[in-house]
Amino acid sequence: PDQVTNYQIRAALIGAGLFDAVNTAILAKSADDLGRQGWEYGNSFLRHSPFVEALALQLATAQGLNQAQADAQVDQLFIVAGAVAG
Repeated sequence: PDQVTNYQIRAALIGAGLFDAVNTAILAKSADDLGRQGWEYGNSFLRHSPFVEALALQLATAQGLNQAQADAQVDQLFIVAGAVAG
């Protein structure tokens, strides 16, 4: 899916064991950062938004993944998230 809800992506991240890393990376941003505001208060996430792309690259680098692996990981997270009810 191109878009998932905040709840769905959080559930997918928890299931993948990535929630803590993502949450920590986002909360390290300043309180007025729009990405952080979206994480905390937004209703949905777009797969190819600049925020998702930048965060994916940041976390991939920390995991030792290349860009193709990072893209595949995010695609899979969105697939799993799209299947989460609620």
